[in-house]
Amino acid sequence: CPVHLPFPMPRDEASFVINRSNTKQKMSRPARHVKFLFNLVRLKKISLRDYSFYVYITTSPNKNVLYVGMTNDLGQRIIEHYLNRGKPKTFAGRYYAYLLVYWEHHHYVNRAIERENELKGWSRAKKLALIKKDNPNLNSLNPSIIDPWPPIEAFSRGDL
Repeated sequence: CPVHLPFPMPRDEASFVINRSNTKQKMSRPARHVKFLFNLVRLKKISLRDYSFYVYITTSPNKNVLYVGMTNDLGQRIIEHYLNRGKPKTFAGRYYAYLLVYWEHHHYVNRAIERENELKGWSRAKKLALIKKDNPNLNSLNPSIIDPWPPIEAFSRGDL
């Protein structure tokens, strides 16, 4: 899979390798990205970092609604849904959808966004089938993500 860089990769001599016959041969784009990335790491221009993005599904206490979302901080996002419960301004708040029933981890934001959009396009039945593979009773996963649950000292990122 290609390496996604937050900046464009320059096109220079790094785009070519010398093969055994001593002639230049063009590298594939993913190979150039990998070589460029590791050269930057070697030169200490950047460091490798493990990025985390989450696609998640929440439901209400009576389990009559499903909400699909994406975040880079799953625990904090679930707390924000909890703090917004009953507020008509947001979908999750209006329908009390703060109980986490399913989540997936992704390393690349574009893949997480693609997956979120894919799940949003699914029917309720298809989403429930996905959830029930790992969580057949639709139990709340909040206590496994946030300790203690419900949160004692909760805040929204918007309050900072």
